[in-house]
Amino acid sequence: MTKIQMTKTMFRILKIRILDLFRISIFGFRIFVFSALILSASYSAYCAPNVLKNVRHHSYPNKTRIVLDSKEAITYTIEKTGSGEIHIRLHNITPVSKFSQIRHFLFFPIYPHVTINDRIVKKVKLKPAYHSIDAVFKLNARGASYNIFYLKNPARLVLDFIKVSDRRKIKVIVIDPGHGGKDPGAVRRYRKGLIFSYNIREKDINLDISKRVKKCLRGTDTRVILTREKDKFISLKYRVKLAKKYKADIFVSIHANAAWDKRMRGIETYYPRRARNKSIFLRKESMKLAEGIHESLIRHMRARDRGIKNAMFYVLRNAYMPAVLVEVGFISNYYEAKLLRRSSYRKKVAQVIAQGILEYKNEVEKQKGE
Repeated sequence: MTKIQMTKTMFRILKIRILDLFRISIFGFRIFVFSALILSASYSAYCAPNVLKNVRHHSYPNKTRIVLDSKEAITYTIEKTGSGEIHIRLHNITPVSKFSQIRHFLFFPIYPHVTINDRIVKKVKLKPAYHSIDAVFKLNARGASYNIFYLKNPARLVLDFIKVSDRRKIKVIVIDPGHGGKDPGAVRRYRKGLIFSYNIREKDINLDISKRVKKCLRGTDTRVILTREKDKFISLKYRVKLAKKYKADIFVSIHANAAWDKRMRGIETYYPRRARNKSIFLRKESMKLAEGIHESLIRHMRARDRGIKNAMFYVLRNAYMPAVLVEVGFISNYYEAKLLRRSSYRKKVAQVIAQGILEYKNEVEKQKGE
């Protein structure tokens, strides 16, 4: 092969390789562009903020309801609360045009707002930021309580501002004897000698103590209602509905405890870990009621203090009013089961629970509602 032929062959090979590299680079560039388009589309879809469509409000004699209509579910955090205003940050959301225009007077921004000006709420100020809105609720009524909850179909965030009267009155008390009927609760069997044996059933202890609590509260200016007055089964849902029906101001559920460890004993009182509609007011008042009853029991009964605890029991988390559940002792413990069998001991427990309820009642009625 001559030098000229070798040179031509080399140029031909080089040309083929260059063309191959060019084809590969074009193919790679196409893949890059296609990937970039997909990523940008998915990123924009991911980062596309929710939209605040409208702010509606309805005024009632003792309540103002504000509804934030949105495209999707709204996530929020409560930034600041005070006697005059409440700040709530709405995340990953932008307002429609009528709520997004920020005007200026000299160097001071004038944010869009919705004027309500009723007895409870003055106005709602909206401060748009990047993919968020700071909603400031200015109040006319100092010390108003509020509930926040989300509803769907259509998506909306609802805020209820409730005017708390200067003096709250405890007029109706619901006492709930736990279990009943086909649901005996905890059961302990005692054997006396070779022939006689008997059972201690939680449902009977709960009912007896509850009736005694009602009797202790009879002389006060309150109406006391039992969820059951005899040995019959009542669903948890019905107990809550009954308290709502009679517009109860407080709800006290009475139980006896049990555990596999027979040595466990003592009294414990529960309040809701999360109250209905995440109400801060209900949770705080339930905690106060639990403290009043529990401290009264520990002070007078000289029982082991197992503490005040929070829980998600159905009757607590679904109650429309401050609610507590009291465990008066362990049926599974020999010593406490023996005490709970005594009528005199159950009478004293009932008196002390009633005293704790009255202490809470007096504290609420002598001070201004928060």
